[in-house]
Amino acid sequence: MRKILLRFVAFPLVLLAGVIFSHLLHLYVHPECTLRDFSYSYPFEPYEHFSISSEEKMKIDEILNQKFFYLGNGKQMTAYLSQDGKYVLKFYNPRSFVKREWFASWKKLKQMITLKFFADAYFNRKERIARLARRNKLAFLELKEETGTIYAHFNDSTQLDKIIQIQEKNGSYSSINILRYPFVLQKKVNIASEYLSFLVRGGDFEQAKQVVYSLANLFINRSKKGYTDRIQTLHNNYGFIDGEAVQIDVGRIVKIADQQISEVASLKTIFNSLKRSIYEINHDLGLEVEDTLDFKLQQYYCDIDSIK
Repeated sequence: MRKILLRFVAFPLVLLAGVIFSHLLHLYVHPECTLRDFSYSYPFEPYEHFSISSEEKMKIDEILNQKFFYLGNGKQMTAYLSQDGKYVLKFYNPRSFVKREWFASWKKLKQMITLKFFADAYFNRKERIARLARRNKLAFLELKEETGTIYAHFNDSTQLDKIIQIQEKNGSYSSINILRYPFVLQKKVNIASEYLSFLVRGGDFEQAKQVVYSLANLFINRSKKGYTDRIQTLHNNYGFIDGEAVQIDVGRIVKIADQQISEVASLKTIFNSLKRSIYEINHDLGLEVEDTLDFKLQQYYCDIDSIK
């Protein structure tokens, strides 16, 4: 009886250990998502689509009629740069990426074997992708200019039946039918913090001031449309196209229910964050732009008051 009881207890423990080992081995061998991970069930039902004109489809086809090369990955998406350097093709990561050095950290190992990590990695993929895709859908429909979004592809209703070549991070090439991959197509930007630092190093303070004001205008225009984003990281989330600011990461945007109340406080926080970031890049630049930023914010308050 005692042996049976021991076996009864030991079997699930051994099974659990095997599952955990297999899980960690898979993450170690595949720390990042690759093309084979990006093709899965579409996050929206077939009827949830937006039509595109023949001219738009022609433009998208033309953009996709070139090779794309691995650019980088983040928590939400993996990006590939077009051969002409003008566009970025983004695929949704079905799970969070990991770093190999994490396997030397007991703290990180514990995080990777939590129930939440397991659930997100294997069971909640569709919900994760749908949540991210909904925000990209909003960006495409309502914030196209503010985000540089050319197209967001969520189902095969657009008939983008096209084979494209993509170079992976390891240098290998794969040919995929883009129809089967949910993706976002955006214009390539100069990352905000890098571009500002470049202008400052070159002594072009006047242009640096103009792009800072462009960022402020982006926040105001986005706010006027009823949107905000609690994450304001210039290094990752914003960039410039021909000197005009755009938001490249929309994974945290939210619609403000009461724009006249909530967004006033939110925009003030955003402007304070912007000023801190500019001071970190260059103190003199921060001094140059602070008064104008305060004036733009005050003007926004006046516009809000006039609506009441």
